[in-house]
Amino acid sequence: MKIVYIAHPFHGTCGRYSLKDNFDDVKLICCKIIKSKPEVLPLSPVHLFSFLDARDEKENEKALDLCEKLIPLCDEVWFFDSSPWVRGGVTWMESRGCIKEHRVALSRGVQVCNGREMLDYE
Repeated sequence: MKIVYIAHPFHGTCGRYSLKDNFDDVKLICCKIIKSKPEVLPLSPVHLFSFLDARDEKENEKALDLCEKLIPLCDEVWFFDSSPWVRGGVTWMESRGCIKEHRVALSRGVQVCNGREMLDYE
């Protein structure tokens, strides 16, 4: 089984709406992975670290630090933009967290992929 880290913007531009919408977006993505790619175990830090308050700067930094430790344990990192229906959604390249995750993956030799291409996702 291949362990795939799901990198996705979380904050966006609409405060708590972006957080909830992005949380739900990642849930849908992980469901699609489970249904269409049985050889892939999606690892969602958005869900894994949901016990931390993403609106609190210190807790958000703690989550990013934990993500940095998690990425090297994965086979690949798949990057997703927010879906069009996400209020205040952004591309992963506009997300401070995703940019950091991308940098960590490359520095640790973890393969990075366009998630939507990996899923043939519309």
